[in-house]
Amino acid sequence: MHSRSLLVITVSLIAGAGILVGLLDAPPAAAPHPSGPAAGAPVATPVVGPAQVLSGAILERLDAGSYVYLRVQPADAGAETWIVLPVLEAPTADAAAIRVRVMRRVERFHSRRLGREFSVLLFAARDAALSSPKGVR
Repeated sequence: MHSRSLLVITVSLIAGAGILVGLLDAPPAAAPHPSGPAAGAPVATPVVGPAQVLSGAILERLDAGSYVYLRVQPADAGAETWIVLPVLEAPTADAAAIRVRVMRRVERFHSRRLGREFSVLLFAARDAALSSPKGVR
């Protein structure tokens, strides 16, 4: 009985070592194609340096599971833009304005849940350190 247990342990160790060696000898992942992303693929651009602060009036709200998409008219009179935040960081449904830190910009973002494409979508986060102007919740 003792020799059988020892045999099972030995076989298990050898099999585990074989799997580990197989993983170590696996070919490297394919390098990205030198011509860049495929046509029509989303292009993500991280915000470099300090995160951009965006504040403005909320024009439209789309709830999508654990995320909320907001169409915002920036306070600096720039072009309307769409931002997305985790639902736990989103303002209340009756909020008139928002102030966020933009973490990433994605071009040609497709939301399967909403069934629509955003030409530009800003991924953002609420930041308690930002001062809250009137109307921002």
